[in-house]
Amino acid sequence: MNGYETTEHIRKNLGLTVPIIALTATVLKGEHDKCIAMGMNDYLSKPFDFDDLYKRLSHLLGVQVVMDNSAIIKEENQVQLYDLCLLKELDDDEYLIDIISMFLDTTPQQISEMQTYMQASEWDKVALLAHKLKGSTGMFQANQLLKMLARIEALVKEGDFSTVADLVQQVASLYVQIETALQSELQSIKNKQQPSN
Repeated sequence: MNGYETTEHIRKNLGLTVPIIALTATVLKGEHDKCIAMGMNDYLSKPFDFDDLYKRLSHLLGVQVVMDNSAIIKEENQVQLYDLCLLKELDDDEYLIDIISMFLDTTPQQISEMQTYMQASEWDKVALLAHKLKGSTGMFQANQLLKMLARIEALVKEGDFSTVADLVQQVASLYVQIETALQSELQSIKNKQQPSN
């Protein structure tokens, strides 16, 4: 079942009032109204801000969500590169190490391929890689990088290639900063696992 069919089943067949938030990459006009008409309570389009999701969940559940801002404190004028708070909530360092390692292993190659396709004007492949990268980037809440990738994908779909090369270069530069910080974070997690003498 797709999201609409699932919502209809939950509402009509199961008779449940559990809150349902649509999460979709579609930003077509009227999509929000369609989701509400089908029985969903709210609508989010990707990429989305995790703080916004928490606020919407808090509103729908009628509870006060207290955000731990210690993990996302930024110095003045400093852009937050990523936020591992959601992954750390799983309280599984082995999983966290695997996820970070996989991201660091695969992302440079994907960005390099994107640059190659961009130079060859193979725009569909550029958009496909941007879309693929959004998934892993979203896990790390690397929102600035996520917005750049979403913009690349949108521009290619619109047939506007004028700024794609600049955006791809910005993605590559920003990833280098993220990579450096994540390498340090990864080492810190590994050191924490080592037994003390």
